[in-house]
Amino acid sequence: MTNEILAVEKARVMTVEEMNGTVSLLHKGGVTDDKPQDWRPVVLLNCTNQLVMHILNARLRGIVEKAGILEPGQSGGRQGRSTDINLTKLEWVTREAVAQGRGRGCIELT
Repeated sequence: MTNEILAVEKARVMTVEEMNGTVSLLHKGGVTDDKPQDWRPVVLLNCTNQLVMHILNARLRGIVEKAGILEPGQSGGRQGRSTDINLTKLEWVTREAVAQGRGRGCIELT
């Protein structure tokens, strides 16, 4: 009997408890902890859910990258790309616009 057959025989539908996550607050660091901006929400998933999401993500990522569905500037959630690049571009464009008198504003990237 192959591993594929064993896997199929043991397959079952995930329960609602297995699919649900727990929302928790993670302190961003710093001196204060009394303001909402000092915290960020995170969802903690159980191991089964994490495994399923990892498999789905890997399969979908392969399909999407091969088909060229995403725009070249799309960085978030793509392997080998970072949203930091886009944030740096945004900061540069904003500063250039302000320096040329074509924009008013302030951008703070933390």
